Amino acid sequence: MFESNIENLKLLEKAMEIVVIPDGFSYQLPPPSFAQLNGEFLNYIERTELFTKFKVNKIFSNPQGTTQGGIVAACFDDTFGPLGMVTARHPVMSIDMNVQYVRAVPLEQEIYIHTKVISRSPTTLFLRADAFNLRNKLLAQASTNLFVVK
Repeated sequence: MFESNIENLKLLEKAMEIVVIPDGFSYQLPPPSFAQLNGEFLNYIERTELFTKFKVNKIFSNPQGTTQGGIVAACFDDTFGPLGMVTARHPVMSIDMNVQYVRAVPLEQEIYIHTKVISRSPTTLFLRADAFNLRNKLLAQASTNLFVVK
């Protein structure tokens, strides 16, 4: 489930190239935060699903010595944005994002995120995602509504 698929990632690269960026709108994909969180695209199913991996390091710890919840949310956000953009073929902006934390996320371990497009209209997208550890244990779940910028 969380193995890299080079052929599908080529489709993702092509999909990123055909996104229509409005005049005067700045958009960088993946965002710089994706690199800060050691993000990696693993697999892409055209306009419907995206699999990513993040390895959060110890600078993102909370007082208990596990990954700070906002960092987990950022991992979700850094997956929602790219999938939303290639699905809509336009830039997207978050309207909202809801995160449910299931268990603590240890530092220096990989987080695998599987994101799906649940519904789409010309102006909005609704996406859901699950985050897992390497043993396929659920860590957190999230959902978002995205506004399509035209």
